[in-house]
Amino acid sequence: MFQEPHKKEDKPLVAQVGDQWLEDRKKGIGGSDIGCILGLNKWKTPLMVWEEKTGRRNEVVDNDLTRSGHRLEPVVADWFAESTGLQLINPGNHVMKHKTHDWCIGTPDRITHKGNEDPATVGVLEIKTTGQSFDISTIPPYWFTQANWYAGIYRSNYSQSSCMQNYIAWFERVTGHFDSVPLDFDPSFFQYMVDQAGQFWENYVLKDTPPPPVNSDDVLRLYPKHLTGKTIEASRELIEIIERLHDANARLKEAKQAKDEIDEKIKFIMCDAEAVMVDGAPAVTWRAGKDTVAFDMDKFAIDHPELYIKYATTKPGVRRFLIK
Repeated sequence: MFQEPHKKEDKPLVAQVGDQWLEDRKKGIGGSDIGCILGLNKWKTPLMVWEEKTGRRNEVVDNDLTRSGHRLEPVVADWFAESTGLQLINPGNHVMKHKTHDWCIGTPDRITHKGNEDPATVGVLEIKTTGQSFDISTIPPYWFTQANWYAGIYRSNYSQSSCMQNYIAWFERVTGHFDSVPLDFDPSFFQYMVDQAGQFWENYVLKDTPPPPVNSDDVLRLYPKHLTGKTIEASRELIEIIERLHDANARLKEAKQAKDEIDEKIKFIMCDAEAVMVDGAPAVTWRAGKDTVAFDMDKFAIDHPELYIKYATTKPGVRRFLIK
């Protein structure tokens, strides 16, 4: 069981959830959600968060990157502890709740302290592994929102003098670079996040109403099919946008034609050569790919019509954006 340091009240701050952790994350706004709700995460929109909270979308992503991040987290934590001299407590899969807003939840990666009874030495540590290279000035904003979110929830359950210094630590998988940055808690910004998250929770999640789309992918999530017969009359602004689209496509067509002509000239000179070398390095290659095995669906349908019908499935059509 996770034991929080410097506890001031005889009330539970976190609840051990075990296998229920993912389900409990649907019961509130977490640290990985708040940056998306504020529009600071280019990989995830508020609509995607809403889909997760309402059970319309599975938030679990299981791939090599997420698995490597999970395995590297303790390594980064140890690296941080060695470089700072701070002691760390691993809360595990425990959901921490705000004292007065129970929908404000979080699972910080680590709690930091100096091993004494001074509450000012307590903070939270957010750990990241990334395939990109960052310095302190280019850290993604949603990293900061996540750490501030956890710090604010932690502070709500303890004295305001606690959680004075928080940290973000990250490891770059490609470069092997490790770094960390201290983060002062910003009470006014935390209150702003709580206000925005509260509106999102009340207006969209509890009312089961999707938030407005912010890009075309969101539009497709809300409207995967067109409404037959429905049209809209273009405004002057939309007409100008369409004209710009026509101009852009014309330029692209000219550029593609020029590229195709250049490709043709190079291929004509290469004949059966696999590469063109410039200063000992390949500048252009023209190689055959490996042979692949393809399933001849048409022939199978002719030779085995009953099996084809038995296993055939209908795929929903995808909306196509065409310029007329």
